[in-house]
Amino acid sequence: MKKIIFSLLIILSLFLLTGCIENKNPDKEPDTGDKGKTDNPDDGEEDMDKDPVDLTIFTINDFHGVVFEKGDYAGLSKIGNFICNNYIDNVILLSAGDMFQGSAVSSMTRGRVVVDWMNYLEFDAMTIGNHEFDWSIQEVLKYSDGNEENGEANFPILCANCKDKSTGKLASWCVPYATFERMGVKIGVIGVIGQDEESDILETYVEMYDFTDEVTAIKKYTKVLRDEEKCDLVIVSAHCDTTYFNDTLASLKGNERIDVIINGHTHQAYYGYVKHVDGTDIPYVQSGCYGTYVGRIDLTYNFKEKKITYAKVENLKVLDYVTEGNQDIDDLMVRYQDYIDLANSELGYSNSYIDRSTMGVWIADNMAKAYNCDIGIINKGGVRSNGFPIYENQMIKYDNIFQILPFENTLQIVTVSGSILRDLLNNYSDSLYFSSNVDATSKRVNGSRIDDAELYTIITVDYLYAKSYYPFQRGYDHIDTAVLVRELIVDAVKENVKENGKFDIRK
Repeated sequence: MKKIIFSLLIILSLFLLTGCIENKNPDKEPDTGDKGKTDNPDDGEEDMDKDPVDLTIFTINDFHGVVFEKGDYAGLSKIGNFICNNYIDNVILLSAGDMFQGSAVSSMTRGRVVVDWMNYLEFDAMTIGNHEFDWSIQEVLKYSDGNEENGEANFPILCANCKDKSTGKLASWCVPYATFERMGVKIGVIGVIGQDEESDILETYVEMYDFTDEVTAIKKYTKVLRDEEKCDLVIVSAHCDTTYFNDTLASLKGNERIDVIINGHTHQAYYGYVKHVDGTDIPYVQSGCYGTYVGRIDLTYNFKEKKITYAKVENLKVLDYVTEGNQDIDDLMVRYQDYIDLANSELGYSNSYIDRSTMGVWIADNMAKAYNCDIGIINKGGVRSNGFPIYENQMIKYDNIFQILPFENTLQIVTVSGSILRDLLNNYSDSLYFSSNVDATSKRVNGSRIDDAELYTIITVDYLYAKSYYPFQRGYDHIDTAVLVRELIVDAVKENVKENGKFDIRK
């Protein structure tokens, strides 16, 4: 199947629907860090006479473009209805990253369908996650380039800790923070990506950048938000997740103090509080993945004490609260009907129950078969769990294969010695799927022990080949096929169904 040509996006309607929130803040123009600061407010003496105010934060992370409802995944329409139904004047709406890449419709539109949805709901800010780099960061930056024809995000996309290696400075496209006001409270949001997440991205897309220490960046910009922007509250929206990270943020004092922590990246659903040194509870939350949960944080801000005096945090399972979708969002989706029709195109029924590992080996087998290679290898992380299980007699659609293989990984062929193959099996077998003719335990290929001096032709994906710590680049006769593994597997499923009547993974 040929790659989808994205020029269809240009003919999509250029206007955005009026959001379900009629007037979240009539004067709201979110500031975007160094690219748009507001004048500092007065000295704040009048604030001392203000009554405490309540604020509500809704959060979502690792949505991965799951546009339509599936099982516990609520989809755009019902999540939108949930937020609209719970909307009150003091709402803040934030994302902790990995919003676009994952499903066929979202990926084929390069996330534009999700951007339109976020605009409709009036998101206040989004943090960049590692999967925002999957098409190169330039694809996502199109939503902030001022060109309405390719779509525009009406919210800032944040990253405070990505440096350009050539300059040693924050990358020119980075927006480290945003500021806005609710109920008289000035709020700053800092976005960071996990320092170790470079390894999760195709190396050629980030070789010019360094992801720097998250806490160092947070401390730097919190001082800016407290001292220069005169923010009352500072929220960290982090596409990273460790107890140490959250505990470290809770230890920051004075003009480095953090009030709220939003986590992402690990797809876990949790919430709780870490104690600040003054005894205040700092709420934190990560809201799972794929749109099953929306995080909710309720706060009371006391102007006299200049801090949060009450906090409640929880994860809300969307489908427990709504049964209907949102008609405006359904109407928005009509713009993308061509992509929806392609995503729903049917490949054939499954003949049996299929789990992730079984499919991973079958994918590696068909990679090797297609190019007459000795061995097929694909990374386990490239075969995504949300595409499984596939049930007996389930109709397999193009979108199912897209969810299993969402990345733009191309097939790479290389010849390696037996000693290199042994290195792969000894050190990386836990993270890789090998074709079924490989026995990683006994170090055999086609029943024979690996001969260190023999040559083996391997087919793998560019994500693995480009990683210098894998030994593929020590091989010979490298060939870049430029063929997407996903499209090869779509064709393989079709051929299997043609030969067997149903998709029979045993054949």
